[in-house]
Amino acid sequence: MLKIAMIGAGSIGQSIIDHFVGKKQLEIALVYDLKTSSLEEVNKKYGIEVESNFDKFLARIKEVEVSLVVEAAGVEAVQSFSLSILNEGIDLALISTGIFGKEDFAQELKEVAEQKNCKIYLPSGAIAGLDGIRAAAVYPLESVVLTTTKSPKSLGIEAKERKLIFKGTAREAIEKWPKNLNVGVSLAMAGIGIDETQIKLFVDPSIEVNTHEIEADGTFGHLSIAVESFPSEMNPKSSILASLSMINLLERLTSHIIFM
Repeated sequence: MLKIAMIGAGSIGQSIIDHFVGKKQLEIALVYDLKTSSLEEVNKKYGIEVESNFDKFLARIKEVEVSLVVEAAGVEAVQSFSLSILNEGIDLALISTGIFGKEDFAQELKEVAEQKNCKIYLPSGAIAGLDGIRAAAVYPLESVVLTTTKSPKSLGIEAKERKLIFKGTAREAIEKWPKNLNVGVSLAMAGIGIDETQIKLFVDPSIEVNTHEIEADGTFGHLSIAVESFPSEMNPKSSILASLSMINLLERLTSHIIFM
């Protein structure tokens, strides 16, 4: 059985908990969040131990021998707590892949993981086709472009018509839209890199879904992928597919037959 702890008791965190509670292949030993109201909800609904003090959380997961911490709390949480967890020799699964847009911190994450012989698992998030991008990147990829369209509600802005609100690299995108474009960093890491992957972000008040369109060209040929994903009801800045991708990652970690 895989024993995990979680950072984040919001929409993604609770969807993960809801999926795995009562299943034999995985045990959720502890959930950490700064919001005590979210923790109270998790404790009351699922009977899982909760903690709002990180030092106590870290001590407890060592005590009960957690082997993996699953993050579902945002880039700031990753930056605050991930190195402490890795330094204890505990693996991480990060939904907030945008952290790898911070070059110096990303390098530190990699170095500590290597020193402590830990793994950092990254789900595909709200897009599809990263397996094809990774395979295509074995030979030179010439270009990768992600075009994302979201509603004003998902972006937390006002708009009366469809318009382009950002165009630039994946690194620039995650700096400007840290809660909306983790997918750009995931795509970049799978493909040609964070400073080479191009991102276009549109706002469109006429849509209710989040759309992601990937176009890639290289030695392999041409790849075109389009995804329409409903936003989470609890957090419209995130797609339902994002939480499903982390659930799928955890299921693969507990399976004896694994698609890569």
